[in-house]
Amino acid sequence: MWQFLRQLKANTEVNLIHFCLGLLILATCWSLLRPEFFRVHDFTQAARISEMTRALSEGHFPVRWSQNLGYGYGMPLFNFYAPLPYYIGALIYSLGFDVVWSIKLLYLLAAILTAAGAFQLGKAWYGRWGGVLTAAAFTLAPYRAVNLFVRGALSEAWAMAFLPLIIWGLTLVIRADKSGWKWLVIGLTGLFLSHNITTLLFLPISGLIGIGLVIIEWRKKPQGWSWQDWGLRFWWLLSGYLIAILLAAFYLFPAFFEKDFTKFASTIFSGYFDYHLHFLYLRQLITPYWGYGGRGWGPEEGILFFLGFGELLGLFFIVFVEIWPLFQSI
Repeated sequence: MWQFLRQLKANTEVNLIHFCLGLLILATCWSLLRPEFFRVHDFTQAARISEMTRALSEGHFPVRWSQNLGYGYGMPLFNFYAPLPYYIGALIYSLGFDVVWSIKLLYLLAAILTAAGAFQLGKAWYGRWGGVLTAAAFTLAPYRAVNLFVRGALSEAWAMAFLPLIIWGLTLVIRADKSGWKWLVIGLTGLFLSHNITTLLFLPISGLIGIGLVIIEWRKKPQGWSWQDWGLRFWWLLSGYLIAILLAAFYLFPAFFEKDFTKFASTIFSGYFDYHLHFLYLRQLITPYWGYGGRGWGPEEGILFFLGFGELLGLFFIVFVEIWPLFQSI
């Protein structure tokens, strides 16, 4: 009898957690259920999915050339622009969905992946309900809303969906759980194939996160780690990154080694697109301003960069509950 009640309680909790995660996903994707699509900055996804589908139907793989883009002259879009969301979009489109619903389903899948990965990450640290809170922080982050409702940044939305999966994989590997290796590889490969700039920004950050996780786990039992333990963890982490690079090599290597055949350098170092002109001011990260404009120069913006109240609270918690005690104990 008591065992039955305990099992019933456990099942009820699991079902409630699934319900909460479903509500999170529905809250972020509710507008996608409308028959039409809303105005966004970048609505080239339809053309890209169409071109990807055409190239695959002609036997191209990996797809590099987009025949009808570039004012009809063609361009090597998928040689330089991370292709994963468009491979998946082409698959959805080929199943009979129209191109608008294909885009909507891509956003929905990105939301599901974000919530699932963030839940597993939070669960690994703070239990099931900690996982729900982590999923809420990631899924309801204001910048995800900007990517969906303002910028229409499909590739970046997919890249962000892989970030919690990567951190979860790092956590498990550092805790000597080998199952984390496959999630690390899947997350990194997905990131590499989804968005170039997010990859460049997050790779060094993931290294710092890995170092921080090692310190946290080592401080829990400093006498319990032998040189063999250190070496094994380092090997699993290194091999995870290397395998992910090899899996994405069909895209990464041509994109890197052939970039000099494009106007890449002259674009990012000159005019409006010069990245030196677009560093954020601190107040932009903590000001809850919502706008549908673009990114200008200086602190006056027409678009949101606010981190979010829950995200700022979570950052405060991590710094003062997880990181600060490490410095006090040194």
